[in-house]
Amino acid sequence: VRVANFGSVTLSSSFLASCPLALSSALYVEQQAKPLTRQLMASDLRQIDHLGSFACRNIYHRQQARRSEHATADALDVSGFRLADGRRVSVLQGWRSETSHPWLAALLNNSCHYFGNALGPEYNAAHANHFHLGMRGQGFCF
Repeated sequence: VRVANFGSVTLSSSFLASCPLALSSALYVEQQAKPLTRQLMASDLRQIDHLGSFACRNIYHRQQARRSEHATADALDVSGFRLADGRRVSVLQGWRSETSHPWLAALLNNSCHYFGNALGPEYNAAHANHFHLGMRGQGFCF
């Protein structure tokens, strides 16, 4: 399915998602991302910036690797957020900020209740600039 927004929270662009990814993403935004943003950033969440979801490829584009979750539109890579007060917080810069790190860490940690795996900047260098939110597995979050 094509996801264009999460109600009042817009996206940098629409994305293709499997049905489980679309549902998990919508629940996560409504039940976690919006309240955590209000609580920890004292503003409303307006937009989620992402790097995409569907890309028919192997993990890390390696020839011998298994298919990526992106090959079946079972993962979304979130690169940043825009708040109602005008702030733009990227995962790359915000992860190192005293102001936004606790919020970003809470967003990533709480995503584990909605996705099979959630990978962020502390997982490896390939995820330094985004959160990989995927449906495969159960509770693998780093």
